[in-house]
Amino acid sequence: MFLRGIIAKSDPSIVMISTPNAPDGLIEAIEKEPDDSCIYNRIKLDYTYGLGRIYTREEIEKAKTSPSFEREYNLKYLGRIGNVFHIKDIEKAKCQCLMILNMLILWQSNRWE
Repeated sequence: MFLRGIIAKSDPSIVMISTPNAPDGLIEAIEKEPDDSCIYNRIKLDYTYGLGRIYTREEIEKAKTSPSFEREYNLKYLGRIGNVFHIKDIEKAKCQCLMILNMLILWQSNRWE
C-alpha cells in the first residue's frame, strides 16, 4: 500500500473516505487488519449519524427506494449478503415461479382425467 511509505517520511494525517463497493478492495483490507497492528484509526459512520444533521428522515426514506441505499448509506458491500438483486425483483420472481408451478400442477392434473 503506497500510503505506508509516505507515513515514515513525513508523519502526515491521512484521511480516506469511502462507501463500500465490491468486497476485497482496499477499504475492506484495512477494515480486516487486526486492531493491534493496524496503523489507521477506522471510523464507520452509517446514515444514522447524519439524521437530523445532514439528512432529514424524508430524505432517507426517499433514498431507501434506491437499489444502492445499503451500500451508499448503510456500509454494506455489494454481493456478499444477498444484496446483488433488489428485494422487489426477488419477490416478483418468486411470484412468477409460484404462478408457473401452479399452472404446471393444473396442467398435470387435467392431463390424467
